[in-house]
Amino acid sequence: MCVGPTACLCGLDPADVLVCGMANGLFPGGEYFDLTTITPEKQAKRHDLLRRTFYLLACSARSTQAFSRFTHVDMQTAYRLKLKIDRIGLKNGEQVATIGESEMLALAR
Repeated sequence: MCVGPTACLCGLDPADVLVCGMANGLFPGGEYFDLTTITPEKQAKRHDLLRRTFYLLACSARSTQAFSRFTHVDMQTAYRLKLKIDRIGLKNGEQVATIGESEMLALAR
């Protein structure tokens, strides 16, 4: 099994692939969703690059592929990581961000 950033794992021949952090804001990164800093044309180009990277990574597994993600994180972490926040709620009196699954996971279905 290989562990590393997605771009570094492409082209390897592992038996099993576990892709962690498949949440909007990590893969794709938060800037992908911020249309005040990225044009729709650049977003489309980024989507194509991310899709190719995801396919290369996910299809490199000879045996098993698995994807993990998280659904909730504290607000400080969400802002620091520039995650795409779907909803804000309270849990035990603390503000918590709900984070959606990566748009790239739809490609794996």
